[in-house]
Amino acid sequence: MNETGILIVNKAQDMTSHDCVNIVRRATKIKRVGHTGTLDPMATGVLPICVGKATKIADYISLGDKRYEAEFRLGIRTDTYDITGEILEKKEANISEEAFAEAIRSFEGEGTQLPPMYSAKKVNGKKLYHLARKGIEIERDPIPIHIHQIHILDMGRDWAKIDVKCSKGTYIRTLIDDIGQKLGCGACMTKLTRTECGIFKLSDKRVVDIMSLKKSDSRCLEKLIPADKLFQHFDMLTFAYEFETKLKNGLYLPLNFLGLKEEDVLEGTIFRGYSTTGEFLGLVQVVLNDQDQKRLKVSKSFY
Repeated sequence: MNETGILIVNKAQDMTSHDCVNIVRRATKIKRVGHTGTLDPMATGVLPICVGKATKIADYISLGDKRYEAEFRLGIRTDTYDITGEILEKKEANISEEAFAEAIRSFEGEGTQLPPMYSAKKVNGKKLYHLARKGIEIERDPIPIHIHQIHILDMGRDWAKIDVKCSKGTYIRTLIDDIGQKLGCGACMTKLTRTECGIFKLSDKRVVDIMSLKKSDSRCLEKLIPADKLFQHFDMLTFAYEFETKLKNGLYLPLNFLGLKEEDVLEGTIFRGYSTTGEFLGLVQVVLNDQDQKRLKVSKSFY
């Protein structure tokens, strides 16, 4: 049975991303397991888990766009920006759908966001939530984000449910708090589900409910997605054994070894590299050597 690939896990509420890693590690008895970026403990939904050598590409998965369904209360603002926090402010909320739609549209597009104190983001080597729990608040630099789209799924007098597609690093709790302040009544998140993480979707039939994994149950390995599936948008190159060895040793390869002409390939072009037996070797990139000649070199190894 294959022991390398990506497992799409449906994370349970009040469970950390690291909890999910430990459960998969125990179920499969594979030590080399890692997640692809922290998902809010309050959230449920898509959490890609890398198993075996696939941990080498975890950083690529975390770069992808995300999609969420979020529910929130209007008229309440808390210190954590969600319903579990201490209430800082209460106001009457009776927002029309027109006013609400106008407010959320203002957040679409390029923007910046201040990371919440109650988050796993590190500043000077310390996780913000560790400081927040001690009552310490520090200055944080705004981070660039992109809200691709926000749709209203449902709403009532003092609550709403939205669908958000956004860039890596976007905090939905912060977005909701910002929406509440824009409306002048405050808001806090009550429920969050991540429906997409890059190419991985909650609707995929290979999704594994984390709560269904028993202490020792390796059957979930049957649902592993091959790591190279993540890079299907790159063209493929196959390397004979002698060239494969050179790549593994970090050496440059002339393009003509593979029938490529320098004038036909742009610097920076990325390919999927494979051995003649079909083994995924990693990503190779067209770079310039010291003589400004175009060469192939491994940019992300998978061996």
